[in-house]
Amino acid sequence: MDLIHDITIANWIKANRGPTSPIPALYTGYCKIFHPVYEDLSVADRTITWDQDAKKSLALRGKDYSEGVPELTLARGFPEPGFPRRRIPWRRLAERYGLEFHPEMDEWAFHRIFPRSWPRYLAGPTQGTLERDSARRVVEVLRPFTRDQVCYFLFETVFEGSAVYEAALDEAPEIADPTDAPRLTPKGATLYWWPADRSWCVCTNRDLVYTFVGGPPTLIDAFLDDPILECVPVDPLLSPRSGDDPGRGHQP
Repeated sequence: MDLIHDITIANWIKANRGPTSPIPALYTGYCKIFHPVYEDLSVADRTITWDQDAKKSLALRGKDYSEGVPELTLARGFPEPGFPRRRIPWRRLAERYGLEFHPEMDEWAFHRIFPRSWPRYLAGPTQGTLERDSARRVVEVLRPFTRDQVCYFLFETVFEGSAVYEAALDEAPEIADPTDAPRLTPKGATLYWWPADRSWCVCTNRDLVYTFVGGPPTLIDAFLDDPILECVPVDPLLSPRSGDDPGRGHQP
């Protein structure tokens, strides 16, 4: 992986984004990949929430939840690595709580069901990061459409500027989710990746819990047919909801 000092190689991204499009509006097909939600199998009580669990943890440490941290609200979170888990598709989770599943669904649909905090037994979805296992699967879907092309990775931040790296497609999982490696850029970056011929583009927005993919119909069909990733077709010109998330800043 090499840092590209001439950042103009990524100018086409900004030049082809619409006012409400998070990804260049150049492609004939688009889909979004829902970031995974897991059931924490170590949690037997499905009624306790992340917020209640945080209060309990503070109490066990002899701290009064009402003093010193009055604004603490842990809307949702993710346990330490290695917790016993089982993935639950968004579609199934929506059915469980009586919600209509649709392509524009995001975590805000569940915030209406869990107005203060999600149940503690639900882990995720991660905001602004395509977790490692999902990124590996994305690479497998992209591989036949990329062949041996070099790929580029743009980190775009609000205050810290941008950085572009050149790397092989197989390096994408560690770049997309640098959990076990030094972070390449300050937290809170939007990540774009694409091959040299720009035939597809992947975008994980800093504020969203899903990742966009743009490309030819055959590529999008491959994502929609994938048995592991949870993907739905989308219109890139639809504005994703990126308002203030009550869980931002409090997720492990």
